[in-house]
Amino acid sequence: MRLLTWITAVTLGFALVCPSSMRAQQDLDSTNADPAHHKVEFENDQVRVVRYKLASGEQSARHSHPDSVIVVLTGGSIENTTDDGKTISSQPKPGDTFWRPALTHVTKNVGDQPIEGILVEPKNPHSARPAGSADVTSFPHSPADVVFENEQVRVLRYRFNAGQKDEMHGHPVMIGEATQAERNGILASLAGFPAITVPAGFSSPTESAPIGVPVGIEFLGQPFSEPQLLRIAYGFEQATHARKPPPSTPPLNGR
Repeated sequence: MRLLTWITAVTLGFALVCPSSMRAQQDLDSTNADPAHHKVEFENDQVRVVRYKLASGEQSARHSHPDSVIVVLTGGSIENTTDDGKTISSQPKPGDTFWRPALTHVTKNVGDQPIEGILVEPKNPHSARPAGSADVTSFPHSPADVVFENEQVRVLRYRFNAGQKDEMHGHPVMIGEATQAERNGILASLAGFPAITVPAGFSSPTESAPIGVPVGIEFLGQPFSEPQLLRIAYGFEQATHARKPPPSTPPLNGR
């Protein structure tokens, strides 16, 4: 009877302690514990992208990160203090890219400039390039370079000169999810740059799609280049007339 009472007490204690412990861990997530300095920019079942910003002299709340890739956008001087009381100073530079294991810490910007960066947090990375496609980094004059790679993630930096064109190549997508390939909008949403998508033609006709599936082209610009993007998109539309009215929808009267 005493053994049964002990087991019951342990079970009840586990039931009472575990949920609060789990909630505490969840509350330490950077975007929950320190929303003033951490913001989710993109998230799906494979990855989460978090942007962090600290003004000069600011200090974050105590928070946690999973394993992640850090891409430094604006550098400076920072101090990171972990739960064991250790404080590590660093001076990250713009463009620095590195892997950081999971940790709980407090960050302080001890420099005289704001610091900003991107955290890429893999969740369940299982991806591969389309069958038969080339790796973009395999060409002699490829605009893309590998800046970091491990068993969970690969980070590429690409740079195009004016008028430069690369070779036909593939990018990884989630295995079994062919609809993930060649989606518009992902790069613009992550980078925060303006973009516009216009009709560019159709895929080959099939029984289920007699005129094919619409294909779009995305124009991505530098910050505040919206007027130029609109002119480019309009010029492309006028030059190609790629759009076809859907046969299931008649034109409006007077059009």
